[in-house]
Amino acid sequence: MPAPTVQLAIANLVIYITLTPPTIYTLYRHGKFGILGWGYLVAFCMLRLIGGGLEIGDSGSRTASIISGVGLSPLLLAVLGVLHESSHHISGKRPFLLGIWFYLGLHGLIAIALGLLISGMKHSSNGSSTAGKVGTVIYLLMWIMIVGLCALSFTHPKEGREAKMLLYGVALCLPFLGVRTIYTVIGTFDRSVSAYTGPIALRAVLASLMEYIVAIDLIIFGILTRKIRQASVRSDKHGIPLQQNTSRKPVARWRR
Repeated sequence: MPAPTVQLAIANLVIYITLTPPTIYTLYRHGKFGILGWGYLVAFCMLRLIGGGLEIGDSGSRTASIISGVGLSPLLLAVLGVLHESSHHISGKRPFLLGIWFYLGLHGLIAIALGLLISGMKHSSNGSSTAGKVGTVIYLLMWIMIVGLCALSFTHPKEGREAKMLLYGVALCLPFLGVRTIYTVIGTFDRSVSAYTGPIALRAVLASLMEYIVAIDLIIFGILTRKIRQASVRSDKHGIPLQQNTSRKPVARWRR
């Protein structure tokens, strides 16, 4: 019988092979406004497939540990991107905190955290170096900010039912994403419960299972809102709905 680590890697392969096609379909249906969210979710699935394959081949591989360790970054970015897609359909002018430039700034911070975590894992397989600890703390701060932005988005009316539904999908997955993020932070400071080299039971429940739930939640709500582009009123670059004048007024003409 394969080792528990290999069994978990096989389970990851089966799950993400199943989830990848509907994720790609959702990316296609949501179009350009959903590319930040669904594109990163596709990247997350790809990383989990690659990491699972490497762990099956060599469970002690440093490369496999690094790939498994960086998987939280695209998952955070996916949730953040889906939240941005929902916020794009806010009626009227969007606040700065829900605009594209603030979201891109958060993407940059997550990229910095990713770089620190990779640097830390090069020196320690569980990322427990100083750089790795700083990187995971940034992850936690990002999760807290996503929760705040989600709450802020609820205070602004949306154009269409699909945009509201997408926001509910993000809110539903945030507790599970929080458990996954907090587990990573604790495991970085306490090697005995590391999310990469700790007990397999904790890794299966607090890491893999939480990721499954977040990914499946996003995919379900993504498919349910696959017509969001057609159902919502198009907005201009400032977030102000473009009003179409459907009434035809008679035009007075001067007659000689």
